[in-house]
Amino acid sequence: MIMKNNVYRQQLPLWTARLISPVHVSDIGSTYSFDGKALWDTGAEVSVISRCVAEACRLKDFLLKGSVHDLTEEKEVKIGVVLVFPGNVRKYVPLSVAVLDDMHRDVDVILGMDIISRGNFSLNRHPEHLEFSFTFGPDFIDA
Repeated sequence: MIMKNNVYRQQLPLWTARLISPVHVSDIGSTYSFDGKALWDTGAEVSVISRCVAEACRLKDFLLKGSVHDLTEEKEVKIGVVLVFPGNVRKYVPLSVAVLDDMHRDVDVILGMDIISRGNFSLNRHPEHLEFSFTFGPDFIDA
């Protein structure tokens, strides 16, 4: 049985090249926040946030690196953020992240396999659109 608030669904045009979702990112206390866009990237090993998200959410304990390739297991920093997707899907997400200065201009958060592999990721083609869904696994706490 899928519990309420555990599934995020989004319809996208058939020609969509990237899976981008609107997202509200906040610190654990939801005091500071940032509205932006999240890219669901199955080719990324770890999730990353832009510097503007880190600064807006006043995340003090993050790793400043110019590239994800600079990460090593010893240098990864765990931070927790609250991600809120449309439909009021609110989840506390512990991330091992890097903060990138040079991200795509239209993306603020990249959700990599460290997040995607802890849930059920699905992309279905319909005659008029694509439907993307993500069912949050038990590792995610309601925020």
